[in-house]
Amino acid sequence: MDLAMSNPEAIAHRPRSMIWSGVALYCGTGLLSIIIVIASLSLWRADLRVPFDYRPDGHDAFVNMMLAKTVIETGWTWHNPNLGAPGTLDLLDFPIPQSLHDAAFFCLSFFTHDFGLLLNLYFLLAFPLIAVTTTLAARQIGLGAAASILVAQLFTFLPFHFWRGQGHLALGAYYAVPLILPSILAIGSGVTLVRSKRLTGFVGFALVALSSPYYAAFAAFFLFVAAFASYVRRHDLVALKAAAAMAGILCGTFFLQISPNLIYAARSRPNPALGIRGPNEGDLYALHLAQMLLPVPGHRISALANVRAWYAINAPMVNENEASTLGVVGSFGFLILLFRMLFRRSINHSQPQWDATLDLLAVLLLAGILLATVGGLGPLLNYFGFKMLRAYNRISIFLAMFSLFAVGILIDRFTTRYLRANPWHGAGFCGLILCIGLLDQISPQVIPNYVQNQADFVSDARFVASIETRMPAGAAIFQLPLMAYPESPPVNELGDYELFRGYLHSSTLRWSYGAIKGREASQWQRSVFALPFEMSMAQIRARGFSGIYLDRRGFRDNTAEMALRSLLGPPMVSQDGRLLFFNMSH
Repeated sequence: MDLAMSNPEAIAHRPRSMIWSGVALYCGTGLLSIIIVIASLSLWRADLRVPFDYRPDGHDAFVNMMLAKTVIETGWTWHNPNLGAPGTLDLLDFPIPQSLHDAAFFCLSFFTHDFGLLLNLYFLLAFPLIAVTTTLAARQIGLGAAASILVAQLFTFLPFHFWRGQGHLALGAYYAVPLILPSILAIGSGVTLVRSKRLTGFVGFALVALSSPYYAAFAAFFLFVAAFASYVRRHDLVALKAAAAMAGILCGTFFLQISPNLIYAARSRPNPALGIRGPNEGDLYALHLAQMLLPVPGHRISALANVRAWYAINAPMVNENEASTLGVVGSFGFLILLFRMLFRRSINHSQPQWDATLDLLAVLLLAGILLATVGGLGPLLNYFGFKMLRAYNRISIFLAMFSLFAVGILIDRFTTRYLRANPWHGAGFCGLILCIGLLDQISPQVIPNYVQNQADFVSDARFVASIETRMPAGAAIFQLPLMAYPESPPVNELGDYELFRGYLHSSTLRWSYGAIKGREASQWQRSVFALPFEMSMAQIRARGFSGIYLDRRGFRDNTAEMALRSLLGPPMVSQDGRLLFFNMSH
């Protein structure tokens, strides 16, 4: 007989002790992730006011810097009057459905008005958030504390997280994704959704809908697979109803999020210049199984790094799908699930719950592969006109979750069966696996080049500050080379979105870059440069621009620079020699 059950005082204190143990678990896993990220990124070397991805090939990171600064200045991301001159940047014309992250920017803007610090803080905050939500999901499916922390930390520090970085911030901040797993597994296994899982599922699907359209689409797909599997096995109508409720939350939240864009589109003329996708892009950015199982790029063991580098050089269609690497522990779980799916026994409705969960994880994994791999169902849909999704490799974060949770289940079973005599032995075993996994997953290459980033940042900041001392407030600056926004190919050595550098360091000026392609301001900019040089400069001056900003990386030679020098005189030059400013106001 349990003496605690016969003691009313013990019964009264048990819930309190459980609460405190839960608090300790979640605080502990969050704190551990903070320690690991400090060590992984050598954060003691960083100036947190300088964005980690402030580098010449930062590309998409500059969009998130712009969005962070736009939220600071305007309260949200829909409009920016300081970009797109002679018009304004209106992002309702080009939806970026990531309201969860925009809301995070908004909340953090109460603590800092520095866009670099805000962006870095949110990037770093994602690590403990993922660790906590993954631990919650692991506990809800029945994993022990040690196995839950193991799964949570390995999932938090996937190569995917670092390689997406601040460029694909909405993909890297995937803390909403684990919250949907307990409800998907319950639906697929025919288990009644208890109140805690139901609440976690509703919150999780709502947050996933607000985090990324890719994550929303993949969540809907796996929810459908789980519900279909449950119905085929058991004709479970209750599971279908639960899945319908979750799908309603997911779809309803997503369409509520994009409703301002839909209203704007209904009131505006169509813009065919936006969102142009080729039918082959689904295969181009598809999932590669080899990339998932090979070592992480830049592995700390040089022989493994060389294997991965050799594959990247010789394999076709290597691009952002490099981020899908699972690591050695995740790869083990991935192969176990594939083996289980391919060589499974006949369905046994009385099998233990862990076996049923592993079977369902295997079904979900295989379904994800069939959807997203090269030549899979997803890329096939692109050839039939469904081009809203193209980067199917991004499903790898879901496949990594399934694989790591499978490892967690197996380790939890092992420690429970063979190491239960001393719980510390089980914790030590999990700690050993965690150390091996982290050393394998975290490449030394993830450490930003803090020195170069700061040098570039300071040079740009001083250059723009010098422009502002010479220009009246509200002056408009025309930027060269001419680049359409959004989604333009590089111009010479200048990557997409890098012309945002001027705006990022400005507080009183307006900038030409950011005019939405296909709209009036962008068309005017292009028509101006169809004119002879002196006439185009006259048109720019007549439209109210007070100066020309030129990035030398956007030109093969100095022809344009010399023409401007002959017409406007010698320019201001940035400290690093990259940027020029020609004053047109005198």
